[in-house]
Amino acid sequence: MIQLIEAKRADLPVIIQALIKPISEPLFRGLSEKAQQEYLREQQLLPKEGSLSVGRGVFFTSDLHYALSFARERLLVSSKKLLDAQSRCIDTRISGYEQEIKSRLDQQKGAGNYSGFELWAEIQKQDTITFEGGPAEHFVYARRMPVNKEELIAEIVIIDELKKFA
Repeated sequence: MIQLIEAKRADLPVIIQALIKPISEPLFRGLSEKAQQEYLREQQLLPKEGSLSVGRGVFFTSDLHYALSFARERLLVSSKKLLDAQSRCIDTRISGYEQEIKSRLDQQKGAGNYSGFELWAEIQKQDTITFEGGPAEHFVYARRMPVNKEELIAEIVIIDELKKFA
């Protein structure tokens, strides 16, 4: 069951650390104003186009500070385990991650009769973990299907003290 938490931005580090302590591989998504409106309307996160390196998906990051930089009024918390319940994610942090897809393309098109772009496009049909700049220990989890609230651990509503008095 998703936890709904209200917190001041200044209190977020302490609250989040307590929340994620028992979670293996926590993932974060900060919602911009536009993304928040869609999330509240649809009651789920829908895939969108990302950069060439991550393709189309719903993107979460392991980097809390990066996620917070996008969070206008909401920060969503999930985990790799919840998002990858069927263990089908391709983890590009692991050497040889592309071998299964290469073998399939070799059978379909003949050995080497495809480009690196075609290989990457096939890989991106499944959920992936990729690095996208920043420190090597942080990664982007790209979920190719919508993410429902049942796949979230927490929805943190960031309270802006100035708005309360406006």
